[in-house]
Amino acid sequence: MYFQVAPNSTFNPTDFTGTSGVEFKLTGAKGMKVTVDSNSVDTSKAGSTGVVKLTATDAAGKATSISYTVFVKPEGLFQLNLPMNYALGLGDTDTVYQGEQYYITNNVKFARGEFFTGISKQSQNASATSNSVKWIATKYLANSKTQFQMLKLRQLP
Repeated sequence: MYFQVAPNSTFNPTDFTGTSGVEFKLTGAKGMKVTVDSNSVDTSKAGSTGVVKLTATDAAGKATSISYTVFVKPEGLFQLNLPMNYALGLGDTDTVYQGEQYYITNNVKFARGEFFTGISKQSQNASATSNSVKWIATKYLANSKTQFQMLKLRQLP
């Protein structure tokens, strides 16, 4: 599962708010204790990803572990680094190509068992109802880099 949070936001692995304003509370079934095994989310790094690992333990000591990835929304244009030549969103008629640059919006929706994030060529503040917003699986964005990060990497010896 991939979630998207705002840069410099407060992040608690079991209780946080996504960029769309939806609050996520992760709890175990009745009587289960949830512990955070690891949390590499750093909201001070826009465009980064972090992984959270949780374990839920019942009264009998039986444990179940899960992990999820958090994408920290970048500011400005964001260059797509897709795992294929194109990615289909949620019924979009346009194709989104590898290497294109988009603004990442606050728009997020859950469909077909995963989260999708709105991207726009026009504005970071585009509305989810705008024709300029295309939907791409958040997991694809989490594997991309911002334009700034790409330039910074090229300058290293």
